[in-house]
Amino acid sequence: MKQAVIDIGSNSLRLTLYAVDEEARFKILFREKIMAGLAGYVEKGQLSQEGIRCAVSALQEFQTTLEMLDISHPAVFATASLRNIENTKEALAEIENATGFSIEILSGEEEARLGFLGALGHHAGP
Repeated sequence: MKQAVIDIGSNSLRLTLYAVDEEARFKILFREKIMAGLAGYVEKGQLSQEGIRCAVSALQEFQTTLEMLDISHPAVFATASLRNIENTKEALAEIENATGFSIEILSGEEEARLGFLGALGHHAGP
């Protein structure tokens, strides 16, 4: 099985495509990174319209890549880029409406836990 993951971070957006076997072991098949610098679009605690457009543009590039790879339903999550702003709900709605992606905002604790598991080479599992 193949699974795509999109990470919307403060400085970059990353698309990673994994092959996952029956024992839930994974191998990276493809990586793409777009330096968007979303943190630079935060004004008075809010992600600006220009920042939202920048995120949408990057995600639309990833959509094109995923279509070429015949991959649908990527797991899309955001960390501090959308978590630490005052207009999270509004920015998230605009980005989701423009891209069709369902985006999960990870808490700081969840981001740390998943980063730790990734560093150990474990899957997050149920």
